[in-house]
Amino acid sequence: MRLITIAAGLLGLSMLSAGIASAETRELSIRQGLTAERASTVDTPQFKADDDALPLKSADGNRSARKAPSADMQALNGDFWIFDATAIIRDDFDGDGFFTRLEVTFDADTVFNTADVYAVLYLSLEGGDWIEYGSTDTFRINGSSAFDEYFFDSDLVSGFPTGYYDVLIDLYDTFDNSLVATFGPDDSGELFDLPLESQNLDSAQPPVVVISNEGGGGSFGLALLALFGGLIGWRKAQ
Repeated sequence: MRLITIAAGLLGLSMLSAGIASAETRELSIRQGLTAERASTVDTPQFKADDDALPLKSADGNRSARKAPSADMQALNGDFWIFDATAIIRDDFDGDGFFTRLEVTFDADTVFNTADVYAVLYLSLEGGDWIEYGSTDTFRINGSSAFDEYFFDSDLVSGFPTGYYDVLIDLYDTFDNSLVATFGPDDSGELFDLPLESQNLDSAQPPVVVISNEGGGGSFGLALLALFGGLIGWRKAQ
């Protein structure tokens, strides 16, 4: 009996260790802030989520048209809402159609002159559970201004299997930390069916750009160097 108990315990420890070893921690590199305060620099080709060139896939796994925005934008609180949200995906170095960088930009509005809010962002892989992948800093929104858009730019370093992802944004009021608005793939096709994967699943490395600045050579080049050297010496002698 004791031998059976010990064996069962060892088996349990072995299974636990295997589970921990197989579980991959999600890791991201994040940049965020108000779009009005961000320098407009795009150093890689962009792919917009509504690009008709990409085959689309619905939540049930079948290729289909994208979901249309809902009428009420899923407002949970009449005092707050998310007017719009967009997603841009970048960085597909191996050219397999799955990208490793996701930038979500959204415009939160309120009936108040100003309010301090923060957002929590989620990803769902091909209709699966919503998994939180990041949260913003606290930021201030000004009524229904279009100049307080917020961006959340993420490099998916590891822990994101290759597939099609939906994005969901939950908005919270810092006054009482209550959920006041939510916005997702049912509200905008921009947040639906995004082809993503971790950087460690991208089989190619980022391209290395080498800039070479070469001059002429040979006897002609040496003659020019000698001429310039003589002119410099003459100016010094003067």
